[in-house]
Amino acid sequence: MASCEKQEKWLDVKSNKSDVVPTTLQDYRALLDNDQTLNESEPALGFIGSDNYYITDAVYTSLSGAYLRNSYTWSKEIYEGGIGFDWRASYQHVGIANVVLDGLKKIDKAQNTSEYNSIKGDALFIRAKAFFNLASQFAKQYDKETADTDLGIVLKMTSAVQEKVSRSTVLQTYQQIIDDLLEAESILPSIAVYKTRASKSAARGLLAKVYLSIGDYVRALKYSNAVLEQDNVLIDFNNLNAALAFPFPTFAAGNPEVVYHCIMTGVTISTNSRMLVPDFLYQMYDTDDLRKTLFFNTSIPSQIKFKGYYTGENSAIFCGIALNEMYLISAECEARNGNKDASLQHLNKLLNKRYRTGSFTALSAADAKQALAIVLRERRKEIPFNGISRWIDLRRLNKERDFAVELSRTVRGTVYSIPPNDPRYIYPIPPEEIRVTGIQQNIR
Repeated sequence: MASCEKQEKWLDVKSNKSDVVPTTLQDYRALLDNDQTLNESEPALGFIGSDNYYITDAVYTSLSGAYLRNSYTWSKEIYEGGIGFDWRASYQHVGIANVVLDGLKKIDKAQNTSEYNSIKGDALFIRAKAFFNLASQFAKQYDKETADTDLGIVLKMTSAVQEKVSRSTVLQTYQQIIDDLLEAESILPSIAVYKTRASKSAARGLLAKVYLSIGDYVRALKYSNAVLEQDNVLIDFNNLNAALAFPFPTFAAGNPEVVYHCIMTGVTISTNSRMLVPDFLYQMYDTDDLRKTLFFNTSIPSQIKFKGYYTGENSAIFCGIALNEMYLISAECEARNGNKDASLQHLNKLLNKRYRTGSFTALSAADAKQALAIVLRERRKEIPFNGISRWIDLRRLNKERDFAVELSRTVRGTVYSIPPNDPRYIYPIPPEEIRVTGIQQNIR
């Protein structure tokens, strides 16, 4: 995934920590440049539980791993004795970040201040991203009325194995995520050498996503706008070839909208040959909306497939930070703050690059409430398969009567459903983690 030059700088990181003891800035940079671990193992449970796709009964029956089948039907029991991959991978990211942050305390910053700050900022960003992913799947949706008592996640803050762990509150969880990102944003370089590393824009983009998820629309707007002030280039979809199997640039070719690159891989439910798009989603796109041909393969009309991956390849789900989402966040926050004209200005700038040249008519709204509804509809259409973004949206929007939805699926003749704010929107912690640590399990 990374360039050859970057690969040559990798440290041969051993799976057993006793095999190598990092001590230098070069060592810590190499740990953070382990792309296969830190940029290619984003969480999947929320993606599996979201509603922009479906699978056939035959595919469902063939799925390997009980957690895939159980997550797809929103079952109370997920693992059936199996491994909790999302929990394990996210805390592996946290563990690597903590090794780096603890190690940097033993190094004189003055020997190379810029590199020291870049490494520290990257580690803080990785830890915050992992905590946010965990909170979005294993903790209650943020509610300012109950956040100081609702159970959050385990905030592992050091690399010490003997550190006693317990679950924080939701309020503490999000405060730590924000604290890490604010510190990272203050010391990271404006532009990263590689898009698999964090930058100021990446930290600001994640801050915008986090603040949006907890309903702080003033701060979410502040940081999405800050990203767009740095870079606001959008792909003109008129310049892409809809006849290609995967029309968007690969990571190697470079997607100008991508600020930070990470992906979800290895989840067999998400491969292009298995994951089908419901007709109602496909019909949301106008005829002149180029996303209709660039995002979807309709060679078999009864089996619409998604092909608009921002990774430019099959089944590698983009989970990173991109400019198109920043436009959407700015548009949503302006609408929620009562500024309909500013909201639609952001949205229209985005959509103008998505429609056939000369066919787009700027959207308008009678008031901010209508503008918000328009923005949320376009958000779903623009980023239907961006990691667990749809899952995060379902959780936060279920708190609002106007946007709450009940999901349902039919599998082998049985209808499965999940109503808004159901406890099953919080995934269970893997039983092995409960057994080892004694932390409290989520109630489903």
